Amino acid sequence: MRRSENKFTSGVTDSWVRLQDPGMNSKRSLRRLSTLVVLVVVATAACTATPTSSTETKVPSEPTSPGTNDAGPVQQPLVVAPGQLAIQINQVRQRRGAAADALEIAVTLANGVGGQAVMLNPAYFKLKVKSGLLKMANLGAKAQWVNGTSPALTDALSGGASFGPWSLAFDVDANADAPVELSFEVPSLTTGSTTLGDARKAVANVVLEACTPCGAVCTYLDRDQANCGTCGVKAEGTCSGGTISCTTGAATTLCKSTSEMYCADLKTSERSCGACGVSLPRGGSCNNGVPKCVTVGYSPCSGVCVDLQGDEDNCGVCGAKTGELGFCDRGVIECNKIRFASLCSGQCVALDERENCGACGNVCPTGKSCRDRNGTGSWNCN
Repeated sequence: MRRSENKFTSGVTDSWVRLQDPGMNSKRSLRRLSTLVVLVVVATAACTATPTSSTETKVPSEPTSPGTNDAGPVQQPLVVAPGQLAIQINQVRQRRGAAADALEIAVTLANGVGGQAVMLNPAYFKLKVKSGLLKMANLGAKAQWVNGTSPALTDALSGGASFGPWSLAFDVDANADAPVELSFEVPSLTTGSTTLGDARKAVANVVLEACTPCGAVCTYLDRDQANCGTCGVKAEGTCSGGTISCTTGAATTLCKSTSEMYCADLKTSERSCGACGVSLPRGGSCNNGVPKCVTVGYSPCSGVCVDLQGDEDNCGVCGAKTGELGFCDRGVIECNKIRFASLCSGQCVALDERENCGACGNVCPTGKSCRDRNGTGSWNCN
């Protein structure tokens, strides 16, 4: 809630309007002397005060472009004359969701110096649509696309003060029945009062802010979690002004994947452990920014937690392969005796092949083959 005394300003507006109070009507007196006094007072007021008849002055709104700023377009400060009411539209957007469509409006209300206090009751707002119908504010709906707050029903706005932005929602589909005009009308304060004409009204034109098409939806990029700043940019953090802010909890680092931007706690994140993009191995955890495997004795290798003591693809260390002719024994590669296998360059290979004939790296020349002439396992190139 934002209130100010004697000075009304709003940094973001679509339109503003000043409306004068209806004048004070006096009952006719049966006595000529009283009639003469009343006529003198009325004549004097006509020279020094505002007209006594109810008038409405509208300043057309300027259409807004698709916004990327939560605050909306900046316009002139809201100004209101003494005793008058004025409303200023800050933002008008259409919300579409699974529950129900709603037209959302943020508005600032001002009560001129000397004006009678008015209750901040959303029921005093009426929205006129193109078909001519009047829609009342939905008291239960929450505004999703506009900035603002809502006062308590017992709050009152005294003369010389303002309140806003005030978030309002109306059960209106702007595409089917476009909004035209928003009014705030305070009924007569005292039933049967001898002072008539104390009902006051303020009116402003309504212009819907254009949305940005993103595939099958039309949205507002300044705060859409699925399209933050740009269509398709998903925000795991807060989307504000088209920028993702990482301000919630410990997830304060903004990271980017191929499909989205997200906020991560580098000390515990499963997707970004220690640095953006460093994912945890299968069966692992992020321990103070270091990927660790939950199972005792297991180590992370290529995104998987493995047992280095017996894994054929990671024997002793990550990437140490035993090969088809070997096995991992307590972290050490051992070779089977099949085909006289031996460890060559960290892998078990057969010594009966031309590339390793009898010994690692002994390649038989062209035209010769690797043979065991006497059947004792003594392989030579012949």
